[in-house]
Amino acid sequence: MKKIPPPLEPKEVSVLIIDGQSLVQDSIKTAFNDVGITNVKNAQNAFYALRLCDQQAFNMIMIAFDVSSDKDGFHLYEELKVKGHINKETSVVFLSAETSPELVNCIIELQPDDFWVKPLDRAKVETRLLI
Repeated sequence: MKKIPPPLEPKEVSVLIIDGQSLVQDSIKTAFNDVGITNVKNAQNAFYALRLCDQQAFNMIMIAFDVSSDKDGFHLYEELKVKGHINKETSVVFLSAETSPELVNCIIELQPDDFWVKPLDRAKVETRLLI
């Protein structure tokens, strides 16, 4: 498993959080800020996430399984890979409140760097980032 975030100085890490829930975005962003990662962008849906990725490269992309009605996390992940926004240097974390064996197996097959279960506890997020 790759180090999350990538092995860079915190101020050099750029993160994109793709989740339709602003509470989740805020919780993750706060945890990143607390460990010194301040270049964090949020996207409410797949359309906006793709636009942000066209404008900027991200070292770490966090994708909610249930992004929004425009595209699910699986399809968005594949599109980001095809367009070159996710490469071997990009850390990818999937987010989901659902933990059914079928969903977890599907996510594992995509081989993300990690899978975080919502709701997220800020202390656990910070701990995971420091590993």
